[in-house]
Amino acid sequence: MENISRALKNIVKEFDTPEMLQAAAPAAWNRGVGDELSRHTAFVRLHNKRLFIAVTDQMWKKQLTKMSERLVYLVNRELGNGSVNFIEFIVNARLVEIEGAKDRSFEIADTDPEQRSRSQITPELENAAAAIENKDLRKLFLGAASISLLRMKDRGKS
Repeated sequence: MENISRALKNIVKEFDTPEMLQAAAPAAWNRGVGDELSRHTAFVRLHNKRLFIAVTDQMWKKQLTKMSERLVYLVNRELGNGSVNFIEFIVNARLVEIEGAKDRSFEIADTDPEQRSRSQITPELENAAAAIENKDLRKLFLGAASISLLRMKDRGKS
């Protein structure tokens, strides 16, 4: 991970543009603040050296605002000194939830095939299966459908 961080800083230095900083900022935020904190926040944007981060509620906003000086330091350590001067925390629980779901989708991709296939079962698929009275047949149907959907997704057809 240290090599990735170093490479990120070098790329940002090499192509010192606002667009490059904007593109690198989410990774710098996540890497700088660590896994636990990044799970409760979501990168919004970087504009004029001002980093906008979404949090779930006022309590998180208040706590992180108290820590903002240290967080600016951590992000700048990843992105390059002077890239961020201020962090503004915005209460937006939905955005944090969406970002968290993206992270969990990567975790699922790294797990065993059975767990990945179960992740394909949607409410619509469950409703269709509910019409099957036989419990064992219903379970087989859901298993076959979810594996089929996973294979289609892995082939890029979904």
